[in-house]
Amino acid sequence: MTNYADKMMENNTNDPQEYFENMNRSLGDSLTELYEPEHKVKGRDKELHQLDIQMARPLTPICLAIGLAGAGKTALVETWKKLQEERGKKVVLLSLSLGAMSSDGTTMLQKRMEELMPKLKAYEEILKKQDSRYEVVLFIDEVHMVVSIFGKGSKLGGDLLKTSLARSYVKVIAATTRTEYDTYIANDEPLARRFKNLAINEVSPTVTKEILYSWLETYNPENINVEEYVLDKIIKSNELYRPQFAEPAKSIDILESAAAIYKVENRKLDIAMVNQIFKEQYNVTLDFKANYKHVFNTVAKRVIGQPMALYTVDRAIKKFSFNIDTSSDRPKATMLFVGSSGVGKTEMAKAINEGIYGEVNNIVRYDMSEYSSAESESSFRQKLGSDIRHNSSAIVLFDELEKSHKYIIQVLLSVLDEGIVTYTEIGADGYAISHRISLRNTIIIGTSNAAADLFKDAHRYSRHRKSITQENMNEFSDALKQEYQDMEDDIYTALKKEKNFTPEFLGRFSNIIPFYALHESTLLEIAKMHIMKLIKLLNSQPEGYKVEIKKPVSWAEYEYDYVASDIPMFIVFELSNSNDSNFGGARAITRYIENTLYPDILEAILENPDKRRFLVSTNGKAGFQNKSYGKGLGDIIVTPAS
Repeated sequence: MTNYADKMMENNTNDPQEYFENMNRSLGDSLTELYEPEHKVKGRDKELHQLDIQMARPLTPICLAIGLAGAGKTALVETWKKLQEERGKKVVLLSLSLGAMSSDGTTMLQKRMEELMPKLKAYEEILKKQDSRYEVVLFIDEVHMVVSIFGKGSKLGGDLLKTSLARSYVKVIAATTRTEYDTYIANDEPLARRFKNLAINEVSPTVTKEILYSWLETYNPENINVEEYVLDKIIKSNELYRPQFAEPAKSIDILESAAAIYKVENRKLDIAMVNQIFKEQYNVTLDFKANYKHVFNTVAKRVIGQPMALYTVDRAIKKFSFNIDTSSDRPKATMLFVGSSGVGKTEMAKAINEGIYGEVNNIVRYDMSEYSSAESESSFRQKLGSDIRHNSSAIVLFDELEKSHKYIIQVLLSVLDEGIVTYTEIGADGYAISHRISLRNTIIIGTSNAAADLFKDAHRYSRHRKSITQENMNEFSDALKQEYQDMEDDIYTALKKEKNFTPEFLGRFSNIIPFYALHESTLLEIAKMHIMKLIKLLNSQPEGYKVEIKKPVSWAEYEYDYVASDIPMFIVFELSNSNDSNFGGARAITRYIENTLYPDILEAILENPDKRRFLVSTNGKAGFQNKSYGKGLGDIIVTPAS
């Protein structure tokens, strides 16, 4: 048998402590001894027994513990050491720091890695001279870093590791995550064969709770009293909103923060404190409670002329405002807004945002036409996952869903049903890193122009449409409800004609909300609102402008049963065909005001620098002002006033 202690003559000592210090110095002080944990791990009897077996292998006692970050891999190894010593063995468990070992450059790193195992064997032999029960065990946490530390494309790290593990120097326990194992190790078959894998699965909620109680007994000098339901809240919330981390570490993390708050602020460790920690540290709102009336009133002010949509959204708002089902895997709400362009779908999403979050824009919008190819799936996953990773309480708006590729729809199936998106990104070392992100704290809204022809016909032939006035445009009636119920199956049928809108996909939405083509009364109100907003902006300028339009009048004598100023009438009846649900609705109105009316007013102001008052009106030749005038003769004029 080779005597490694005799070969390592540079140490020139048989004193274990002196040898270790010299050896560690030559290895960049990369070795740290791990001692017994303050308490044993719980719920790991099977894994500890398997580790016992793997460490008893006569030729290759080399184990690789694979599990999520936080599953307790290091604690398992420390507990195994404790159990060995209870059986009379003397285990020196040394943890290797690759960062320290590589601190003097890659050339020195290579030299140190080549010398590591023989030196450890020599150290073990020196220890055994004092007591034959000694054994040295090397623990390499994040062992995948050995492979990547020399840079992407380099096989040097893996080759050095294979060489080190090829001979039975000392026992080795390594650890990594499943994702990193697949990325760095599994593809190198000779390296993967060196290890005997040990799966470290996440512990159950029951075991996690036992671990939390044990943690409190060990690290709770203030003797904090924590009710069981508080621990249950921590465990369940972590399960829902932090799936990328493992138990028990993620719940211990919350409990440690709570103990710190208790110590600094002398506050009771209760549900309110848990809510605070999730909000401040992870931007997750556990105690989400929207003011139902405020949200609905905000929506009703901003979205007009859509009583059926308001009614359906109203019911959805009630459900997520009360937040009764806090254990659901799904997002807080999932709504699909369907209807023609420019009828208020996006405005509804903005209104819901304002009702919940006030002036803060918490909408994360995705133009789904940008994800129309198969190749866009990975970029969509990464964008969605990254956005929600940093804003877990967002309102997620998928605009024009029908334009997305079928692969994107497949991604959304799990997002809508399980509240989870997975994606990979390239890390600093050039290798892929996987992420698993929860969307269970979000509100998801999809919009679609699908079924536009159906809504066009419904708009044209609707019995309800004939009774709409400027006074009742937002009123929901039994007749409207019945009309919607009569065509609900037709809406689903029309939606399913979109090649990617499968019944399975549509069924993932809690609410499918119809937006009808806007009635003339609604279009007039929208035009008036945007015109008055523009006028208010102009009149607030320091130059002291006073821009005006004519007062509203009745147009009944011209067979238009409306009361409005001539400018909104001109925009709605002269410029657009309001009977056509495809003409662009509110969007066409705002586009005209921004691109035509506003520049016309500015031109008049600039051409009359000495004037401050301006009247905006028609030329009196619009079709709604006189039947004898054909369409196209009307125009808007801006006249300076004295």
